[in-house]
Amino acid sequence: KDGSESVLFRSKFHDWPDPGKLIKTAPAKTSYTSSNKSGNVKSVCAVGMRRRNDPYPGLIVLQRNLGRGRGEAPSDDPCLPGVVVKTVSVKKWYIKDNSCQDVQEDAYADFFDEDTYIVRWVYSLHSERSNIKSGIQSKQVGSDQTIFFFWQGNKCRVNEKGTSALIVIELSGSEGDPQIRVAQGAEPPAFLQMFDGAMTIHSGSYSLCTGSGSKSDMRLYAMLGQLEHECHLEEIASPISAGSLRSRHCAIVVDVERSQVYAWHGKSAPKACRSNALKVASMLASRQTSANPCAICPQDKSVREVEHGDACIRLDKLLPDCSSMKFWDEGLEFPDASVPRAFLFGVASGSFDYTPLVRQWRTTGTGPSFPAAQAAFYAADQPAIGFVEAGNDLFVWCGWMREVTEDDRGIGSVKLKWIELKKFAFDTAKSYLADMKKGGMSKCRATVVTAGYEPEAFRSLFLDWADSDEAKQAVGKIRPCSQLEPVDLEQELASMAGVTYPLDLLRSKPLPDNIDVDPQALEKYLNDADFEIAFEKTREEFNKIPSWKQVQLRKKAGLF
Repeated sequence: KDGSESVLFRSKFHDWPDPGKLIKTAPAKTSYTSSNKSGNVKSVCAVGMRRRNDPYPGLIVLQRNLGRGRGEAPSDDPCLPGVVVKTVSVKKWYIKDNSCQDVQEDAYADFFDEDTYIVRWVYSLHSERSNIKSGIQSKQVGSDQTIFFFWQGNKCRVNEKGTSALIVIELSGSEGDPQIRVAQGAEPPAFLQMFDGAMTIHSGSYSLCTGSGSKSDMRLYAMLGQLEHECHLEEIASPISAGSLRSRHCAIVVDVERSQVYAWHGKSAPKACRSNALKVASMLASRQTSANPCAICPQDKSVREVEHGDACIRLDKLLPDCSSMKFWDEGLEFPDASVPRAFLFGVASGSFDYTPLVRQWRTTGTGPSFPAAQAAFYAADQPAIGFVEAGNDLFVWCGWMREVTEDDRGIGSVKLKWIELKKFAFDTAKSYLADMKKGGMSKCRATVVTAGYEPEAFRSLFLDWADSDEAKQAVGKIRPCSQLEPVDLEQELASMAGVTYPLDLLRSKPLPDNIDVDPQALEKYLNDADFEIAFEKTREEFNKIPSWKQVQLRKKAGLF
């Protein structure tokens, strides 16, 4: 069994990984389950969902918690002080043609989404004590330690992913230094802090030292991160427009032709976000030198701050109407101290469960403007349902019913899971909304949105959004086009409770794909007249008889 191999078994392999050298995140409960017995699906505690704001648990390396990779790291023993983590050195390699090449130090902070990189981090641990006479005294604990990260862009090739995994083992040598895979968009704080707020993810490839955006006169970057030394930029892929901006966030606009960097601030962007954006823009401008092979243009750039609504002729030319347009998220209302949250509901191991979607670089007490990535919903195992809380708005995102496979018992079992998952999630959403109102958010509302047909207000809560024709086709098999527009949660619940279908339609084998019904309780979707025709008794009389006899009557009526 995986994870329980004996020492004798592992000794037969020269490269069997040592569990003590694995890098992992400190344990934290991230998934919560609920019963899924047919007809007995219960919602989870929405109060617990909303009020959980667990801090980042830290990175465990060699059985030691390094925290965020900088400053004091937590101690497992509350009676002992933690150690202070300090960076000693950083080195970076680029994967190309089954080999690795050194990256110039000036380009250490530059990454490309079509590439894979290896980054070696050497760090040291220190114990610090306060002394009245000499102040804080620092003493190194043990020797320097090394970790190898291999970062993989969202668009990198599969063979480069495999190559990076092999090369990082070679680079770690006989010492067997720990290694960790880092996917774009899931960078841990310990990785981000190495670049001191200068990390920039470009579109394209390092081998060309030019991204897809360089073909135009402008490059647009969104700023992510909350702590100054963990901030990083990610380029918004073409085509870009003023619609790519958000009123609650900041963006960096690079005018390639005129060597000008703009720090653009949305009118509702928090003060800390504005401050970080200006610092990140200044670092990006300072790295645009001839010594940097990744420079967008080889000359220093100046930085200009622009507020949403300011008249800036050049910026309006690059992003038409950016100073006057109404952005997607302006219709959303965010009360003070509101924290954006996202959750994903699904079916796993025979139970309904939900998982909080969190950014690893989040900090306690605050929430990122973009709580999750679009891929968290679209790449999830279907059927899936997501929650996104944004101020006074709760969006309930509905995925689609996946195709039936050989492992399924038939279309009926897949539909049953989908129907019960919706009931589980919608009941939870109703409870969630009630807790929002109890917290003083009297204007809050819940809206059900469908995959492939999301409104602009919902899409504005994500860094970037790509329309999916595949999702539209899959959703179209479940629901008619007239039912795909956003709808109020209470209206959707009432619709689910009151929907009826003709008796002949429910007797058809197989059932049509575009109707949402529980195949084990088709009688619920009959009107009273058809119900009495099918069972020769009223609904009340039917509900009083034993379950085994109900099954016999369903079979006799052709509704089983």
